[in-house]
Amino acid sequence: MTPSTSTATERPPRLRFSHFGLSVQDIAPMERFYCDVLGFTVTDRGKALGFDLVFLSRSPDDHHQIVLATGKPAGIPPNTVNQMFGPAINQISFWLDGLNELRLLHGKLVEAGVKSITPIDHGLAWSLSTSPIPKAPSRSTFRGTTTG
Repeated sequence: MTPSTSTATERPPRLRFSHFGLSVQDIAPMERFYCDVLGFTVTDRGKALGFDLVFLSRSPDDHHQIVLATGKPAGIPPNTVNQMFGPAINQISFWLDGLNELRLLHGKLVEAGVKSITPIDHGLAWSLSTSPIPKAPSRSTFRGTTTG
């Protein structure tokens, strides 16, 4: 059905977010970052269409929340309009349970060698915004609630 033929009474389908996949050039450092710094667990590995895959999750209910796949082409130009953002993905954001967790993550990012970490007070939440992590497809934002 095209938008022009839909009626105002139709609702969108019921859906919930499942996972996202990231194309990477070098899968090993990305796997280490998501596991060692962000606490994801490798749930599976595989190959598809000649690409290596690593499945990651932080939930025992989800086989994967992130899939890393080799095959990102070299030489993708940077975003020249807004250099804070990656060339294709604007940002990847994660919620944390309060300010103490945000502080813990800050220390982990520093230990991992992330160079540009910007704390931001949004009024209703605090966040840490990172420049694109080396070899990552975009910048990341980590947000804690104000109740921490």
